[in-house]
Amino acid sequence: MSRLQQKCPKNDKKCKARENVQAAISTKALRLFGTASGLDTFNVTGELDVKYFSQTKWDKASEISGITMAQKYLVKNRYCHSCVIGCGRRVAIKEGEFKTDEIEGPEYETIVSYGSLILNHDLQSIVYINKKCFDYGIDTISSGGVIGCLTHHFYLGNIPLK
Repeated sequence: MSRLQQKCPKNDKKCKARENVQAAISTKALRLFGTASGLDTFNVTGELDVKYFSQTKWDKASEISGITMAQKYLVKNRYCHSCVIGCGRRVAIKEGEFKTDEIEGPEYETIVSYGSLILNHDLQSIVYINKKCFDYGIDTISSGGVIGCLTHHFYLGNIPLK
């Protein structure tokens, strides 16, 4: 039995706190679907960053959600050191244009930056760009924000094609 599964001694406040965190519904969602579990929630509540912050809901959000990632590409969960939540993802795309070996799965911010922010509903491409950014040491939030801004201004006609 692992330390995380053991019952707490009566007066162990640290252990009781760990039990409370593990029992929370938000912890269960994070463990099952990673930080991307927030995507569907934020879409329903109108808080999702869509089309470079010009919209807050998107009809294709579920295609890039943590639920979809878990159903299609999840290999296993990953826990950070000393963390009881386990929201980390190990994912793999088995075949196709964006085929990858088992890699660290994209977090919520990466999925938004390379997904809803630029209206990209291809989860495989987001997993792939997450890997490429990791390989080259590129921050996905910053790079996705820049690409989102450029894409938005291109479609507004502020940036010419040539």
